[in-house]
Amino acid sequence: MLFRRMPVVSGIRPSIRQLGVAMRSISEQTLVRDLEMRERRHLMRETTWNQRAMWTRVCLGVVVVLGFVVSTWADIVSGRVFGPDGKVILNETFTAENGGTKVSFATDKLGNFSVYLEPGTYTVHRNADNTVEGVIHGYPQSATEDIHLKKR
Repeated sequence: MLFRRMPVVSGIRPSIRQLGVAMRSISEQTLVRDLEMRERRHLMRETTWNQRAMWTRVCLGVVVVLGFVVSTWADIVSGRVFGPDGKVILNETFTAENGGTKVSFATDKLGNFSVYLEPGTYTVHRNADNTVEGVIHGYPQSATEDIHLKKR
């Protein structure tokens, strides 16, 4: 392979000195190629690292934003409803109002209820009897709160 690259002058094989120069030239070319390849690999690694860092930051940002959004969502409030006399009210329907928002819910045969409320304070009315009312609060997480109805 070396002899093919070296010009043959008047049919004579190249001298050792000429071979040394050719070898040095080939070694320099190989060295330059190796350095260029290393530089390309380094740049590729650096680019990949920068891309990973960027995507990590983007994903963390999305998680933080979703965390704030989820913290303001509504959740379930459950408990029991007590009448003005202090007894549990069974199998009744109620309406919770907060501004223009109205949510209906009912108690079961034991007086328990569960209702999905946005965070805030709600006034609760018995659907059958509008003369009594109570207060319940909506929270951004599940909560247990009893409602104590009082005469207006």
